[in-house]
Amino acid sequence: MKKYLFIFIYTLILIAGCTYEVSKKSQTLKELPAQKAAKFSQGKQNFKIIPLYEEVLEYTEAVSKKSDLSENDLYADKVIKPFREKITKNNLNIVNDFSEYLAPTRDVQDLKDNSIQLLKRQDDINKAIKQSLLDSSKFLSGGDRTVFVMTANPEWPLEDMNGISAITVSEDFILIQIDPSVTEKHLKYAVAHEYHHTINMEKNSVGSTVLDWVVFEGKGDAFAKLVYPETEVQWTKPIPDDLIKDPLSELKKEGNSSDFQIYNEFIYGNNSKNIPMRANYMIGNKIMQSYFKKNQNAKIEEWTTLDSREIVRSSEYGYLIVN
Repeated sequence: MKKYLFIFIYTLILIAGCTYEVSKKSQTLKELPAQKAAKFSQGKQNFKIIPLYEEVLEYTEAVSKKSDLSENDLYADKVIKPFREKITKNNLNIVNDFSEYLAPTRDVQDLKDNSIQLLKRQDDINKAIKQSLLDSSKFLSGGDRTVFVMTANPEWPLEDMNGISAITVSEDFILIQIDPSVTEKHLKYAVAHEYHHTINMEKNSVGSTVLDWVVFEGKGDAFAKLVYPETEVQWTKPIPDDLIKDPLSELKKEGNSSDFQIYNEFIYGNNSKNIPMRANYMIGNKIMQSYFKKNQNAKIEEWTTLDSREIVRSSEYGYLIVN
């Protein structure tokens, strides 16, 4: 199945030191700090943070030189190709076509400016990602994880996503795309959310229906909220029942579908069906919070691996399961 993601009590564990790999800067980027890849571990779990700011800047510079190649070809050569090479070098499992996540933009100057800002902030960004991975792994540990971080396409509407688009591509790695509006607390929350997705994918079959994907996102937010209870995101705030009445009816109707285009309506909204943007997160969170009310002693390991239909049956939303 193609896996889509769109999005306690700490135990004392000995943490190994963090090492950094400084890249070789191209001549064109010599005035900027070199991007840094971080490696660190906690217990038996190893982590890597691999930035792609320089690859994006190589693309923006190539576009400015008005190459004979199309912007799509330049992007494929300067960004997607080295990204794939880094994945292969790190022995990571590739399960998706990256074209839907990585694409050139018409706002090349904004992409360049944003990349420069993020490159200059990379130490704080890496620190936040590292802390989130360490905090998250104290709740649930798993295999080794790699986080790629790069500049988000400036055309994307990320205001309601706190300047972050995060995708768990496989149990091995996460792709975080950010813009300069990102804050430390929201970055840490997003990494925790995606980290739970990797654990879910490692320990459990995610499923292949619209209902599965909605619950999958709900689990991610439930975990991130446990790790960072003080951090607010818009879809975990109290949501009026009227706002999700129609989306819930649509989910009851289409919950067994494996058509990702239907699920996209829950992600991006559908005015004709009165489905608001990010309805998948809203409903997923509602389902999980209802599950917790009825199952107050459920352990993280239990609900992480519990089938989505069992989660729904054990909540007030059991009526969503048609058969």
